[in-house]
Amino acid sequence: MAVNTIMRYNHYFGAQGREKYSMLRYQELDGADARACSQCHGACEKACPFQVPIQALLMAAHQKLTLA
Repeated sequence: MAVNTIMRYNHYFGAQGREKYSMLRYQELDGADARACSQCHGACEKACPFQVPIQALLMAAHQKLTLA
């Protein structure tokens, strides 16, 4: 999962107003998007020493960056 990349595109979308650019780049990830997070057991969150809610952040980014 390209966590850093997805969160970067989410930042571009929300903070920089680069919606179209972000959505196009996200589409180009080819299967590395955050859809898989909905079925995951959350190993990334368990490994995070800062207890960041990574799954929730990635799912929110997915909803924002897709037309679904």
